Amino acid sequence: MMRPSHIVGALLIPLLILAACSGVTLHDGETRVCFSVIASGDTFPVNWHEDAVDDVLISVAADQDALRELWARFRFSQTPEPEPRWEEEIVLFLATGGSSNCPPSVQDVTFDSTAGRLTIHLEPEVERPGTWCFMNFSPRTFALTLPRTLLDANWREVRVVGVSRNPTVPVPTPYSSDQG
Repeated sequence: MMRPSHIVGALLIPLLILAACSGVTLHDGETRVCFSVIASGDTFPVNWHEDAVDDVLISVAADQDALRELWARFRFSQTPEPEPRWEEEIVLFLATGGSSNCPPSVQDVTFDSTAGRLTIHLEPEVERPGTWCFMNFSPRTFALTLPRTLLDANWREVRVVGVSRNPTVPVPTPYSSDQG
């Protein structure tokens, strides 16, 4: 049987996790944004080289039909884990690249409401300390869930830190089934 102190602790842990990533003001007015990586792969979508801006391609799904369309376009084979909660979340697709033996991973996401800029912080995954990362450009695509409130928060651009040139690209209009 759980003691009352264990119950309180069990209830506080999820609240602390939520508080750790939402509403926390960092430096220069940026706020940490809760995110979840629901898929990651070593492919690029078809026509990536024509559509990417500064080696970055961003798309946003606002509902399940759009997710299916973009999931196929970004060439993910596995199903999203977990499924997005559409009343609370959107899905951002990010196709970029990095070292083939130290692929990038999403470490943090922040939002500057004054600039309207979402910043995705990538860092190379190093399997063993002392590993030398190749200086090549291998495909890496992510699907992230983000709070739906970004759609109403003057969100204008996405900056990707941790790839060459740390590019900033305009946020695309979210895909949704009502675009027909």
